[in-house]
Amino acid sequence: MEKPRVKHKLLDALMDALPAQNDAQISRMMRWPQGYVSKVRHGHQPVTPNRIIEIHDALGWSIKRIKGLL
Repeated sequence: MEKPRVKHKLLDALMDALPAQNDAQISRMMRWPQGYVSKVRHGHQPVTPNRIIEIHDALGWSIKRIKGLL
């Protein structure tokens, strides 16, 4: 059985918007290092200002919206 995914508002919203089926696909679509999304989802790494800007550039979301999902 597959483990249930840990909830993370920003990553779950990214998954819906891209659309991606899992964290690995988010990483590939956003051109982030492999494993980065999983580390963020589990609280081992923060979402950096550079990543916020990359999300803004890729999806056109406002910085305020992105920060609200953190």
